[in-house]
Amino acid sequence: MADRGWPPEMRGASPAAAPPHGRTIPAAPAPRGPSAAQQPRPSPSPSVVSLRGRLGGGRGGAVGKVRRTKRKIDGAPKHPTSAFLYYLCEVRPQYTARFPGSTVGPISKLIANDWRQLGDSERAVYFRKAEADKQRYKAELEIWLRGNPSLYE
Repeated sequence: MADRGWPPEMRGASPAAAPPHGRTIPAAPAPRGPSAAQQPRPSPSPSVVSLRGRLGGGRGGAVGKVRRTKRKIDGAPKHPTSAFLYYLCEVRPQYTARFPGSTVGPISKLIANDWRQLGDSERAVYFRKAEADKQRYKAELEIWLRGNPSLYE
């Protein structure tokens, strides 16, 4: 029953009728601004932010979840470079000269599109470099693992 809590004189009265005690009941304010679905999310608690900063996972992921990152071991050999990164390092200066005010993101998208358009013979140069770097990494890793037997235990 919707009339509970109202005095008997007001039950069933029209909304325009004034209550007998002389006070008016204010109407609910009209909602303003973005709807609840469009409201910005509250910022995470300081503990979550500090955990993200310590673990290096500052972007992405759900609030409250801690992203675990692999620890870097000092002295370990550097991972091999991919063929695309060799292409990127070679071509990026040309793109930054062509688009002087642009940021890294748009330039990288343009370079990625060009990489996709390259033929197999043009890509082969970069794949050879990447393969040589894989061999370098494999050799350095074997030497490094021999010198660090504690990692096997």
